[in-house]
Amino acid sequence: MKLLCTGLALLAVISCFGQSRRSGEVTSEYINKDVRHGRQAMEEVYYPTFGDECTLELITVGAGDTWGRISGMNGFGDLEKAQRLEFNASDNFQVVGALMFFERPAIVGNGVVNVKVYTVDDDTKGPGVLRGFSDGLRMSEVAVPDSVAVPTIFTFENGVEVNLDHPQFFVSCNFDNLYDSRDTLVLLQTVEGCGDGSNTWELFADGTTWTSIIADGTWEMNADFVIGAIVDFETTSTEPFITSGNLQVHPPFPNPAVEEVFLNYTLLEPGMTSIDLYDISGQLLKRTEKQWNDAGRHQYRMDIQELSSGSYVYRIVTEEGSLTSRFIVK
Repeated sequence: MKLLCTGLALLAVISCFGQSRRSGEVTSEYINKDVRHGRQAMEEVYYPTFGDECTLELITVGAGDTWGRISGMNGFGDLEKAQRLEFNASDNFQVVGALMFFERPAIVGNGVVNVKVYTVDDDTKGPGVLRGFSDGLRMSEVAVPDSVAVPTIFTFENGVEVNLDHPQFFVSCNFDNLYDSRDTLVLLQTVEGCGDGSNTWELFADGTTWTSIIADGTWEMNADFVIGAIVDFETTSTEPFITSGNLQVHPPFPNPAVEEVFLNYTLLEPGMTSIDLYDISGQLLKRTEKQWNDAGRHQYRMDIQELSSGSYVYRIVTEEGSLTSRFIVK
């Protein structure tokens, strides 16, 4: 599954108005820095990873009665958009937050959006039992992309444990409250063909019907939402790991940390890596230069003397994707 696609590739600017679930047809109109019906599109945005042939789609969508978007709020009143994730791991782990990559929001009433975590239903393979949800963020707190897409970070007061017997789970964005406030918010998504539509699901306006966005189904698309999970181990050992693609991430050490922290990871195959550090509000604090790493175990020493006390999120990026975890500064 190509959850986090691209390679500093130009994003396609696509407007998907006039979408029809009944016919399964999607009418797309390419626009370039134009304003039509109150909707202004951005010309280009780059996603901060590399080495992948897939691009992302980005558009700014204003509020209105006829707008419709697969990956966000629309005229059908879809309440949630969910991405199925799966990490291999050496031990049970916790989902302690999520990274959502949004298009530029249209703020009208400064409504609230939040994130939920679900199990995978054994029968439908869609979202099952609700396991946890984050605090809400106001639209004014959503990270705004410019030339580079940036994450909005949601955190959970209590982490959601993922058992290795059932390593798949869903992370969803809940748009429910925004319809009353008339704010508009849309997730970034990969272009058609750069994802598996069976992993992307939406909750209809009735609040009970989930359906997948898949090429032989509702929208006739195979794409992924750009949603990531922040994962954490409840251990001081650096031996456990979580794996995605060619990357294994081990717990940081020490944690909590004071003047320095060591970020531990393993590459199953040689390749380029970089590391991003964010504060809990999603502000990018540090980004390392891309560097070549041989296959095997690696450790990156990060100087944190200038950081104030609190929780910080770091994202290790490879050519195949990324994994995100956190550490605490005392």
